[in-house]
Order: sequence, then structure tokens, then C-alpha cells
Amino acid sequence: MPPFAPGYADPYTGPVEQYDIQVGKRFGGGTGSKVSWRPVGTYEEAARDDTWGLEGGGLVFTLKPDNPLNNLIEETGIKRRAYHVRCTHNGITAWYRIKKRRKTGRAGQEKVLYECVDYKYWLTRVLFWVNPLFPPEIQVGLTGKQDVMFGPPDPVFKYFMSKNMIRLDRPVYCKLPIHWPDSWTQPDLTNIDSLDDLLDLLFDATEEITGLQCRFTQGDEAFAQTVDMLEMGVTVDFWDGHGESPELFNTDSLAALQSIIDYSSDHFLDLSQLLKPINSGLWSNEADRACYVFDTAEKRDRREVQFRTDGTQIDTYELGEEHADATDAIVGGKSPSMVNELIEIGANLAIAAILAVVATIPGLAGAAGLSIGVGDLFDDIFFAYQRFWDQELEDDIGVDDAFAEGFADNTAAYSVDSYSVGKKYLKDHGGSEQLTINTVAYGPTGRGITYGADDGTARRFRMGDNLTFWDRGNTVEQYASKVTITDKPGERMVQQLTLGDDKRLKGVWDRALGGLGRAAASINGLANST
Repeated sequence: MPPFAPGYADPYTGPVEQYDIQVGKRFGGGTGSKVSWRPVGTYEEAARDDTWGLEGGGLVFTLKPDNPLNNLIEETGIKRRAYHVRCTHNGITAWYRIKKRRKTGRAGQEKVLYECVDYKYWLTRVLFWVNPLFPPEIQVGLTGKQDVMFGPPDPVFKYFMSKNMIRLDRPVYCKLPIHWPDSWTQPDLTNIDSLDDLLDLLFDATEEITGLQCRFTQGDEAFAQTVDMLEMGVTVDFWDGHGESPELFNTDSLAALQSIIDYSSDHFLDLSQLLKPINSGLWSNEADRACYVFDTAEKRDRREVQFRTDGTQIDTYELGEEHADATDAIVGGKSPSMVNELIEIGANLAIAAILAVVATIPGLAGAAGLSIGVGDLFDDIFFAYQRFWDQELEDDIGVDDAFAEGFADNTAAYSVDSYSVGKKYLKDHGGSEQLTINTVAYGPTGRGITYGADDGTARRFRMGDNLTFWDRGNTVEQYASKVTITDKPGERMVQQLTLGDDKRLKGVWDRALGGLGRAAASINGLANST
């Protein structure tokens, strides 16, 4: 039994915490610029969202009209001024930008609402060019009409981020060191009893590999399928210029060099920019101004952190389940280029053979000189579409009642990426399960489970932690994908935790083609493929 039970007085006597919210503004520009902060003080209400994957987090807080911060911000407004926000809770600091400000109420009695976005927003404001060295009018690279990179997700993501932030000359740097997959260990070959076992062994070593092809693809869209499939964490933190710089890949000198050939830059043909890499080196591992820091993260096994319905911390919970709405997926619209070429060659040979026969007929010898080609007449007719289906799901629901088919994507049929796209569509439409837990932060006695930095106990969790939910003998083990914590001074904080649903493709054949297909599908659906 827990050390406390409903119906028995065990009042919480500890401090009622508030968020530590501060608003800051950058002073200076370029090298040496820092952010100075001012505390918000007492707020009327505040709510904070922390997220795991690409979904952006946020912060909302309301101030009374007499709070001096309102006047300071109103002097400049936020339309053309950047105001940074940092919010600390239980040792975890999150960073934001004020995106919206709204005043409502009678004159002199207004409430001022501030809505902030976290810095994952940067991923929606960068495009991955084919070749950042060239202007947009001329886009061709060493890998052709798209920028292609293969490897573990962390270095691949940071490759695209770095080279395009160099082009933009923004202080958005990539965190070091690079995250490489764990070393592969020698397997026990006696455990290989089938082809599936062999494939499973091979893909254990290569599962964490992705490939991206980008052609002006938006950053978050380029990363989306890989992040979703591998359930990765993504962060964009902020360093305010004070204290010790985090270890990162500072690309300021490279950006200075590129600005010389960028006709839209203030330093176009300014050869004095050559002095920056000469004096400071081509790059460094620390920042010299307030900056943003991009990184990825992996989930942690923290199943010892257990929420239980027989305690008093859980107020309510919601287990959402969605019925499957498709058992078939159609992929395609284009035939593989090899098929089109073979059909064109075959048709041309057939026509040539017919003409040769006609030329043997008396009086028609002139037909031998004719040259007729079919060109692309038969392109995208044969093998242009491909069908995938989930027979087991259809059997479970019953063929009479199972919703049938949907169109997955206009990628080329009978290709590596078509397999991945088709299988992912079936998984996305094959039903889902998600658990949301509403709790009182710390619990009634202050000994409950809460979101925060590790404190050596099983009463703290962070985003990406695998947690356990226990309800009358049934358990759910899932990772923390989102937490929303709301606070009203004088009342206890309430936290809403979402344990996300597992979207990783588990089957061995899915894994076989998933790594390459992850990127290829997003290319065809999101980039400007040609």
C-alpha cells in the first residue's frame, strides 16, 4: 500500500512553487552580443508545454496591468523586436520567443497575455537548398538536382542544419559531440534459424541509418519521417552569452566567407571578410555571442518511474484509442524509370520489326526507310501503381466491415520508397492508442512524481523517458512525449502528461527497406522533385 490513502489527512506543507520566468533582450549585434534578463515576477496564470519530437513547445503567461514589464515591452512592441523568455521549473530551463501579445479588458484593468514559442520554431524557418553556395536561380550540386546525405540521423541532420545556417549567417549552431550509434557486438551465429533471423541481425546494425534528399525542403518536414519512425528527440536550446559556452560547431567564419559571394549580403565582394577566418580560424567549438543550439536526443529507460491509479497523485486519466480506417494503401502514379525505358525500347523494336516485314511486300519497299518511335507514349502506364494491404487487420475487423483503401503518396511504384510509404500509411491508419494522465504536481504530500531534472529518485521524469502506468494490474510502458504544466499562484500546479504511441515499424521486412525509404518518401512528398 502507498504511505497515504484517500480519506486520511496528510496535508502538503511544503512551498507552493511558481515558474521562474524572465524576459530578455539582446544587446549588441554579432560578436560579443549578450542577452540581459529581467524577472517577470508574479503572474496571474502560466502554462508551459514541453515536447519530445519535432512538435514545438510553448509558454503562455498572463500579467496584471501594473506589472512594469508590460510598459517596457510596449515601448518597442514585439512586431519588430525580439524578446527572449526563459522559464525554469524543477531544474529544467526552456527557452522561448514572445510571438503574440494581447491586452483585453477595461482601460486600466487589462490583462496582458503573452504567447511564446520555443526555438524548434527555427526548423520551420530554414530551407535545405540543393547547393547553398549558389543563388536560388542556379541550383545544382555534386549529387545532382537534390542534396543527398546518408548516415546516422544526428550527423545527417546537423549536416543540413550547419550548411544552410552558414548560408543564412544566423547563430544557429549544432551541438557537439556528434551522436554516433552504439558499437555493434559480435552475434551468436547459432541463433540464426531462418532468413528473418539473418535479416533481423543485419538490420540491428543498420537500423539507425537514414538518408535524406532535399530540394528547398523545410527543415522540420525534411526530418519529420525519420524523427517519427525512430522516436527521436529534437531540441533547439538558447545560450545567452553569459558564462561558459556549450560545445558546438561555430560556423561564423565560414558564413563570413560565403557572404563574399552572396549578392544579397551586405558584404557582397567585401574581401575584408577574409580576415575573419584568418584571425579566428575556419570554425571553433565555442560561441562568441548569444546563440541557438540544435541537438538530437535518444529515449531513456526510466520504467522505475511508475504512475499508479491506486495512489492519490492521479486526478484523472484518458486512454484514447482510434479505430482503424484503412486496410489497403495505393502508392504511385509514376512507373520506375527502368520500366518506362524497357517498354519504350520494346515498342520501338516491335514497330521496326513490323516495318521490316512490310518492306518485303512488293511495292512497299519504301517503308524500310521509315523511322517511327513511340517516345513517352507508354510512360507511367505499366507498373505505375502498387497496392499494399494488411490482411491480418482485415481479418480481425471482418471483410464486411473493414474500411478499405486510401491513396498514400504519388511516389514511384515498385521502388524502395514506395514500400516504406505504403507500410507507413497502413500503420498510420491501422488504429492507435495514446494515454494522457492528469496529475497534481508533487502529489498531495509533495512526494509524488513530477517533471523535472533528475534528483536521484524515481519521482522525476524528463521528456523521452520510458515510464510505467499501472492500473488495477494492467501496465502500459511508453515514453513521455509531451507534458503541459499549468500554474495559478496560490494553487497547486497541475501537470498533464502524454505517453505517446509507438510508431516504429517493428517487422523485419519493414526495417529492411525503412532506412532508405524514410527519406525517400519525404523527398517525393515534400521536396520539389524533378
